[in-house]
Amino acid sequence: MRRIHRLTFALPILAAAGLMSALPPVSAAAAQAPGSGPVPHGHGPSVQTNSHWSGYVTTSGNDKSVQASWVEPRVDCSQGGDVLFWVGLGGYGNNMPLTQDGTYVQCQGGRASYSDWWETWPCNDIQQFNDDVEPGDNITATVTLTGNNRYRLTVSDKTRGWTENPTVTGCNGGSTASAEVVTETPSYGSQFADLPDFGTVTYTNASVNSSALGSSNPFPIDMARGSDHLDSTSALSGGGTSFGNTWLASS
Repeated sequence: MRRIHRLTFALPILAAAGLMSALPPVSAAAAQAPGSGPVPHGHGPSVQTNSHWSGYVTTSGNDKSVQASWVEPRVDCSQGGDVLFWVGLGGYGNNMPLTQDGTYVQCQGGRASYSDWWETWPCNDIQQFNDDVEPGDNITATVTLTGNNRYRLTVSDKTRGWTENPTVTGCNGGSTASAEVVTETPSYGSQFADLPDFGTVTYTNASVNSSALGSSNPFPIDMARGSDHLDSTSALSGGGTSFGNTWLASS
């Protein structure tokens, strides 16, 4: 398993008064080889482990759209850390480009900052939309290949009534080799961020190529470092359209 994506940017944090201040450069990435191989899950397919991300990945080779919805979790930042929730196309395989969008939670001084973003890896760093995102919001993220290496990226917040939907060019010709619905921690230099306590995030209405995620034979991944599991990925439910990631430990 390879590097999923890389973010290198100064992330603005939204202050209470709407002001922004630059934060240190962040790199979110590296779907490396599973740390401990497949782990029995008790139901459904075996779960692989990865040091900094979890969720479901398909590798059908012809994934042209991916979508999922979730309620933005209230993140407990008392132990620090950062976490991203996203969907994407490509990025799984040998240096395959990735197109992705979703929401991001960064802990600063024990407080959580929530934002929405998109990225095309490796040619464009993360781009923030700077919309108001709060815990409890109903979020939907979609990535769709519209043709000629053009991707429509949609992030919407039904609770607050905003939608972002730019059309962008994929990096290095783009990729339809895989699709992902993922919970992730970014890295700072060579160190992965701790995973803040997000409770459980439940992805719903998850689809690939306009069909249930489960119809694309996806495989689940838990976040684990060494023998310590940071979160768990549930079996698919809701006709293959829903699953949850549940926080277990920060590091």
